[in-house]
Amino acid sequence: MPDRLMPSRSDELSDWGRTNRRSGWRPGGDGAHPPNLKPSCVPLVLVAGAPCSGKSLFCQENKADGDLVIDLDAIAGRLADTTPHGWDKRQWLQSALEERNRALFQLGDATCLVSRAWFIVSAPTAAERSWWQEKLRPERIIVLEADRDTCLRRLFADPERKLWRPQTVVAIEEWFRRFSARPGDASSFLDGPAV
Repeated sequence: MPDRLMPSRSDELSDWGRTNRRSGWRPGGDGAHPPNLKPSCVPLVLVAGAPCSGKSLFCQENKADGDLVIDLDAIAGRLADTTPHGWDKRQWLQSALEERNRALFQLGDATCLVSRAWFIVSAPTAAERSWWQEKLRPERIIVLEADRDTCLRRLFADPERKLWRPQTVVAIEEWFRRFSARPGDASSFLDGPAV
C-alpha cells in the first residue's frame, strides 16, 4: 500500500499526522507560526475571525467532498478524545499545533491528495494574515464578520465552551482590540447561530 501524503477525509487528519513522517516537516518557531512552511500546492482558503465567529461552521458549510479542513480545535479535540472546544489547552495545545503544522507543511507537497484545503486561524491583524499569505499563498483569505456581541452571545449559548468561557471572553475582547483590515481580504458573514 503506498504511503499517502494526506488523508482522504478530514476525520483522518489526526491519525495521518501521527503516522506519516515522510513529509520532511520538523517542529520549529513558536509553534503558532512555523518557519518552514512551503506555499500550498492545492487550492487553499484561509478563514480568519474572532473566537465564536463561526469559522468551523463556515468551513463545514462550504467545503466539498475531498476537501481537508485544518482546524486546531478539531485536531486537539481528537487528540484529547473530547469535543473541539472541550480540550485542556495547557495539556494539548503543543501537540495540536504540531499536528496542524505538519498538515500545513504537507500542503506544499506536489503529491498532496486533497482537492482543496481550508485553514482556520484567528489572525486578527493584517500583519498576521500577511504572514500566512506569504508562507502558504492561499487563493483567498476570508475574514468572518461577526461583531463582538454576536461572538459573546454564541459563546454563552454553547455548552461545549463552558469550561473555557472566561478565557474565551478575554480572547474575543483581545481579537477585536487587535483587529486590523488588510487590502485583498474577502469578508463573509455567517447567517444564524454558530453553535
